[in-house]
Amino acid sequence: MTDVVLEVIDAGNWREALDVRVRDDQLAFVADHQPVALVILAKCFVRPGGRRWEPLLIRDGGGHTVGVLAVEHGPDGCELRNFAIDANRQREGLGTAAARAVIQRARQSSSDCEQLVVSAHPENRAAHNAYRSAGFSQTKEIRNGEPVFRLQIARAGGQESAG
Repeated sequence: MTDVVLEVIDAGNWREALDVRVRDDQLAFVADHQPVALVILAKCFVRPGGRRWEPLLIRDGGGHTVGVLAVEHGPDGCELRNFAIDANRQREGLGTAAARAVIQRARQSSSDCEQLVVSAHPENRAAHNAYRSAGFSQTKEIRNGEPVFRLQIARAGGQESAG
């Protein structure tokens, strides 16, 4: 199994986060601009909808930066946003590993993430597969033209349940 580590993007690593790039044809899947980390950091500052955004850097087992994502904290749970694995590191299982790491982070924290939600472009089959592999279930909900995936987080030794 592929291992990754999630790290909050901060003053010490933000430049590394800027190195994460997706292919031009994938940009519509994750953000409208590159680098994706800049979009994430802007949203952390602007706080769309008044929600708190948590910017995360994804590192592989060797400590190399391989991706970025954000967790948007809202009143109904948390949503994974702007999830990007670097174009040079795709198809290695890193997206699934990162989704599992977010689940583990939510399970171990005392945060408001009792439910994780993520949506993905309808043509982004790799993302759909990664989310399912990590334990998310596709709902019948469509948000901004994208299918929605959901996972309930259980704490204190319980099990997650797809919702």
